[in-house]
Amino acid sequence: MKNKLIDFLLYKLLPIAFWLSVWEIVAIIVNRSYFLPHVSETLASLYNILLSEEFPKVASLTLLRVLLGIALGTLCGAMMAIISHKIRIVYSLISPINSVIKATPVASIIILLWISMNGNVLAVFIAFLMVFPIIWQNLYDAFSSIDKDLIEVSRVFEFSYKKQLKLLVLPALKQYFLPAFVTAIGLAFKAEIAAEIIAGVRNSIGQMIYYSKDALITSDVFAWTIVGVAFSIAIEKIARRLLLPKSGIKAEAET
Repeated sequence: MKNKLIDFLLYKLLPIAFWLSVWEIVAIIVNRSYFLPHVSETLASLYNILLSEEFPKVASLTLLRVLLGIALGTLCGAMMAIISHKIRIVYSLISPINSVIKATPVASIIILLWISMNGNVLAVFIAFLMVFPIIWQNLYDAFSSIDKDLIEVSRVFEFSYKKQLKLLVLPALKQYFLPAFVTAIGLAFKAEIAAEIIAGVRNSIGQMIYYSKDALITSDVFAWTIVGVAFSIAIEKIARRLLLPKSGIKAEAET
């Protein structure tokens, strides 16, 4: 118990305290709140935001868009991975698009799609675009990693579909898909906020950041950014706990 407390203080609280101190020292040196607010100013803004009437609506709608984009991206990515594994030409057709999506700056994609999409739809679609390539590629790799000799052996010994799933498919999914999913969550959230800022999506964290910037209330910009980061980290940690319980697998995926 004592060791856990020491580890928590040393490896969790100390880094946070260190970087908050660095922030405060830089803010004192700069001495321009519109450029870099003090930690106390940001915390005060954060406190006011959390107690404001619009916060529950803004936070819940942003979370809803993100979760919807993640769900659609995961579902479509999984379906296309299965199809691509069965029909190789499908992989050849999707692979260039996948590369283009990963290489193109998110801001460019948002601006291009903003011309023809409603802001709410655009925000969901951007989250979808962040998730789909990662899920598709890693799930395809998961299926491809299954040893063909083991598949033949399972057929020779007439393993049931349930047994094949347990012994061959699920381990591959655990190795490739689950870490990719956890990684995709963080990317989806960041892209979602960017889409909300650029497209001016109403009742969104991105809109609040944009309005605060226009009003030159930098402490509010920092505070709303902290809210977005906190939600992203929280969702990622929840997914990690649910999908990677004590597995020791690192969330490393192709991005």
